[in-house]
Order: sequence, then C-alpha cells, then structure tokens
Amino acid sequence: RAMGMMRQEHPEDSITCWMSAQGAMVPIGRLWEMRKSAIAPIETTNPWPGIERRIWHRVSPGHQYVAGLDPSGGGSGGDQAVLQVLSSRGAHVATLIGRADPTYFNQQACKLGLEYNQALLVIERNGLGVSAVETAAKSLAYPYLWWARAEYGTDGRLLSREPFGLWITDTLIENLY
Repeated sequence: RAMGMMRQEHPEDSITCWMSAQGAMVPIGRLWEMRKSAIAPIETTNPWPGIERRIWHRVSPGHQYVAGLDPSGGGSGGDQAVLQVLSSRGAHVATLIGRADPTYFNQQACKLGLEYNQALLVIERNGLGVSAVETAAKSLAYPYLWWARAEYGTDGRLLSREPFGLWITDTLIENLY
C-alpha cells in the first residue's frame, strides 16, 4: 500500500484512528469536543498481565449489546487487541484492551461478551480473526456470533460493506454532527 495510507491503516492515537482516505471521518473539532466530555470508566481492572478491562456502564438485565473484537498477535511490538461492547443504542459500555496471548485474550473477550447478556460478537475477519472465530465458535461455543462472507477484489480490498458494518456506522455517527 502507498505510504500515504499508513496513518489510516495503522492509527497511532485516539485521533488518527478516525482517519479515512479523504481525511478525517469525523470533523476534528467534533472529536476534540467529544474528548473533553468523555467520562472516566467506573471500573478498571487488569485480569491478566497486559490486559485492561474498563467498564463505563454495568450490564442491564434484558438489554441487548453488541461487542466488536479486533484481535492481535499479542507481541509486545504489535498493535493491541481490543473488544468494545456497545448497547443497542450505541453507548460504549465496556472495553477489553491489551497485548496478550491471542487465545487467552479471545477467551476473556468472550467472557466479557457473555457478561453483557450474551452480546452479539462481531470479530474482524483478518488472519488473526479466523483464529478468534474458531476460539469463540468451537472451543467456547459462544452463542451469538456475527458471520458473513466478504467479497474482495483482486487487489485484496473489500468491495462492499456488510449490513452490520453499515448499521454500526450509522448508529455511532448519528449523533456526531
């Protein structure tokens, strides 16, 4: 890939992670406003060396949640794995983040998803994501996994966005402008 795509494909902080090919996906001024109003988690724990569990809102009985998992290789020099749990209204309620053994991280991610009323678990389908899906589906028999076949072009780029991706994007961006 072109070096110009480096910041988009490999964000370094909480601002560059919102980059798109055309620049900022969300207006930078709005990101700074949101950052100022961000609240601290009500609970932060370290269930394993290198993993941090942050809770903003405790689970509410009867509510539905969705959890997105971006797996990682677990090495000290690589990117962090992250699971973010959202309420059905798009509120960010919990995060699991860190660099740890991928199998262990995936197990902890499933455990957090189960705590949130068996949240619908959506796992990135890259090379590492295949292993995470296998852990969730086969080893842990996770009850609710989002699974869809992607269509890729000859250059390896995703040709179409899946309905779930569009729903989550719409839900999260709805109140940004």
